[in-house]
Amino acid sequence: MSRPCDRSTALDTFRHPQQERTGAKPADAGRSPAGDRRARPSARGSTASLHWLPEPLISTRGSVLHQAFTVDLASTSRLLMREEQLLGRSGEAPGHLTTRLTVRRGGRPLLDQHSAYGHPAPAWDGPAVLGGHRATGQLLLVDPGLDAPQEPHLIGDGSAEGHAVLTPLADPQALIATAVAPTPAQLRHLLDTALAHVYETPRPEAEGEQ
Repeated sequence: MSRPCDRSTALDTFRHPQQERTGAKPADAGRSPAGDRRARPSARGSTASLHWLPEPLISTRGSVLHQAFTVDLASTSRLLMREEQLLGRSGEAPGHLTTRLTVRRGGRPLLDQHSAYGHPAPAWDGPAVLGGHRATGQLLLVDPGLDAPQEPHLIGDGSAEGHAVLTPLADPQALIATAVAPTPAQLRHLLDTALAHVYETPRPEAEGEQ
C-alpha cells in the first residue's frame, strides 16, 4: 500500500531535484525564418526528480516563435514543470506563438498539448481562451507518492486576479494546472497556489465519522 503524501515532505523533495532551467526568453521581431525553441529533458532513473522551470517567454510584437518541449519519464520518476508566457509587452500586441508539450511516462503517452496565440490563431484572446488576460501558463506535476484521487479545483476569481484550474489527468499520479492572469506575478502566484493545494494535509475525520 502506498503511503499518504505528506505536504512538507513532498514539497521539500521538489526543492532538491535534478534541475533544468533556462533564462528569460523574449521572442523578438524580425526573425527569419520563424524562431524555434525546443528542449527534451528526461528523468529516467528509478528515483529521478526533474524540475523544468523556464523563465517566462515574452511574445513581442511582430515575432514568430514555435516552442516544443518533449519530456520522457520513468514510471517511478517525479516531474515538476512550469511554462509561462507573456503575450505582448505593456500596451503592445503579441507576436504569433505556438507551443507544444509532449510528456511520456514509462514509455506511454501522458500528455500531448498544443496551443496557439496571436494572429492568425483564431479566437486566442476571446472569453473561451484568455478572456482579456495577457499572461498564461501551466504547471504539470507527476508524483508517484500521490495515491489519492484528486478532484478538479478552481483557484482565483477570474476577473482582477485571473484564475487557475487544477485538473487530474488520466494517470492518477499526474495533475495539470492551467492559468490566465493580468500579469506574470499574478500568474506565478496562481500556479504556486495550485501546487500547494495538491499537498494540503487532509482534514482528519471527526469522531464517529465514517
